[in-house]
Amino acid sequence: MATDAPGRLSSVQLQALRERIEADLSWRAIRLDQLVTRLREDPLSGTERPGLLAEVIAAETHLAELRRALERIGEGDFGRCERCGDPIGYALLKLRPLTSRCATCR
Repeated sequence: MATDAPGRLSSVQLQALRERIEADLSWRAIRLDQLVTRLREDPLSGTERPGLLAEVIAAETHLAELRRALERIGEGDFGRCERCGDPIGYALLKLRPLTSRCATCR
């Protein structure tokens, strides 16, 4: 598949990754709402509450990472290594769409 410029993702590749990130964002936002509802409504034992709080924090962190990836897409920085500026390969982004570093800098 040809890219729009050397080392850059094609518009088709970028759109596919954007859609995947948006779908994940939507699913994880729903999951976070479920966790928060459970935290508020269910009487939890002392041993369950810390685990649920950890899940909420992890979900919030992941949502922030997804939102940042969408921001990078909007800014035109998505697919570029945040450390060295080199392109991140499409194969790596398909496996880990939130990665912000190329294979060399990982």
